[in-house]
Amino acid sequence: MRMILMPDFELKVFQADAAKTIVDRYAFFAGHPYRPSKGPKPRPFFQALSALTGAGKTPVLAQAVTLLRSHFSSEPIIFWMSKAKSVVAPTAGLHFSKHLLKRLEIKGAKFAEVTLHVGLGTFNPVEVEDLSKHKMDSEELKITQEACDIVNEAKANKKRICAVGTTSMRAIESSVSSQNTLNPYDGWTNKFIFPPHDFSIATCMITNFHTPKSTLLMMISAFCGHDLMRKVYDEAIKEGYKFYSYGDAMLIL
Repeated sequence: MRMILMPDFELKVFQADAAKTIVDRYAFFAGHPYRPSKGPKPRPFFQALSALTGAGKTPVLAQAVTLLRSHFSSEPIIFWMSKAKSVVAPTAGLHFSKHLLKRLEIKGAKFAEVTLHVGLGTFNPVEVEDLSKHKMDSEELKITQEACDIVNEAKANKKRICAVGTTSMRAIESSVSSQNTLNPYDGWTNKFIFPPHDFSIATCMITNFHTPKSTLLMMISAFCGHDLMRKVYDEAIKEGYKFYSYGDAMLIL
């Protein structure tokens, strides 16, 4: 292990530069009007974040979030990242402002939080013909008893259960009981969801638009069906929807 010591001033300059680089790369791949300065083509946000901050909560990440809030009109939902060890933000959750969450709560919606620390392996392209042979990296997962109680009560009362993001969907599908209820969990999962798959918990989901050959796209195909997925993506491309982490989202019912 190698340690580098910096004077406080130099460390702050490095943190500021690193945060600016993260925001530049994030904005570039989001297709947002705020564009990075001239230079080589940046890498995707999750790669930049991994390279510059490592896993977990860091001053660099905090500064990057502050810059995002100042440059983007739609404020990122920072509280979704309160326990962040992931190399990518929970992108579907970024569409929910505090105001929207309050409106949903007033209408009777209940919220159950699950934690899945996403690693780079989630974004590895699938390069095998037999999908069962694709190996997912293990990722840390925690589902509390409180979250299970909320979800299982809704399921028993035949309420609609919406997974916000592929991460949430994979998390809850990793801990299903033999009675198709959600179990508490504190461990690791390497679950890869691809067609055909019988989803046990969620009846709908919100997700962004994903890259070709990704495990995330295959999960979407399993949830809504391949034909509908192709139709939706063709329409998104035709209408110029924004893809990837800071892009548009869709609700699958």
